Amino acid sequence: MNAVADSILRAHDPEAWATVADVAASLPGRRRGKRMNPRVVERWCKRGLRGHVLSWSRVGHRRVIRWRDLAEFLTRVSPSEARPSRRADVAAGRLAARRRGIASRAAAAIYEVRK
Repeated sequence: MNAVADSILRAHDPEAWATVADVAASLPGRRRGKRMNPRVVERWCKRGLRGHVLSWSRVGHRRVIRWRDLAEFLTRVSPSEARPSRRADVAAGRLAARRRGIASRAAAAIYEVRK
C-alpha cells in the first residue's frame, strides 16, 4: 500500500461507506491547500484510471464507496516504487549509449591529433 492509502485506512473504518464528496474531501488536491474535486472521484467510478475502476454502490440517488475499496484502488493505480518503469530503463540505456559514443568520438579525435 502507498502512503495515501495507509493514511485513509488509519483515519476511517475500512468497511464504512462514504459519499463521493466525503472521499474527495479526504484526498489531497493537485495544488497545495486545495481539495480534490468530487467529479474526479466520479470519473474513477465510471471510466477508471490506468485500466482500474473504483468499486462503488448506489444508495438511493447517491454513489457510495467503501474506504477499503478506495485504498485498494489507490494502491493499484499508484506506480510501484520497487522497480523503475520500462520507459526509465530505455532512457537510461540511450543516455549511456550516447555518452559512450561521445567519449569514443572524443578519443578518436585526440588520437588523430596526436598522429
